[in-house]
Amino acid sequence: MLDWARDVGDLLDQIGVEKFAVMGWSMGGQYAAAVAYGLRQRVTRLAIIAGALPLCEPGVFDELPAMDRFLTRLSQRAPLPARQWFRVMRFAARTAPTLYGRIAASQLGPVDGAVIRDDGFEAFALMSREASRQPAEAVEEYRAWARPWGFAPEDLDVTADIWAGTQDQLVDSSWPHRLAARIPNATLNIRDGGHFMAHRCYPEIFEALSR
Repeated sequence: MLDWARDVGDLLDQIGVEKFAVMGWSMGGQYAAAVAYGLRQRVTRLAIIAGALPLCEPGVFDELPAMDRFLTRLSQRAPLPARQWFRVMRFAARTAPTLYGRIAASQLGPVDGAVIRDDGFEAFALMSREASRQPAEAVEEYRAWARPWGFAPEDLDVTADIWAGTQDQLVDSSWPHRLAARIPNATLNIRDGGHFMAHRCYPEIFEALSR
């Protein structure tokens, strides 16, 4: 995770950005936290949306949804079949985008399904195609998120906002509360919505990040 902070620091040096806020959603939450830890002198505020606790901590991995547990273990133990999984997913999203979006909307629950329908099934399929453009890297993402962060949530000393939806079916309902309790200067923000609650709350999230 901390390698990501160094990469972000190099990029910001190149484009002349000194101070900045950082946001991460879902699997990206821990990467945002890594930037806030690794570049703490430059980060003004942190937002973690529908994020996870460190999966290497006792009991946390078992609290993941079954599909995430399956993809993580498959990526760790059998990376070649895991790559094929993401190739098939991308093929389905490319060749039958409407059907792909409809299936995703039906599986993610009524609240997140409504977000997918409002944004358009084809838009969701396009997002999935881009996310799985490089199957080997999608596999590495699942391998990486189960590794130790290199720091603990308690080590973060930047002002943070933890955002979560009341009907998120992809994140254990206790995680936002536990994460906010462990980050010393964190505010917990619970809103109506699911895993895609940010789609409804971006103005509020951005306003908080700009404080």
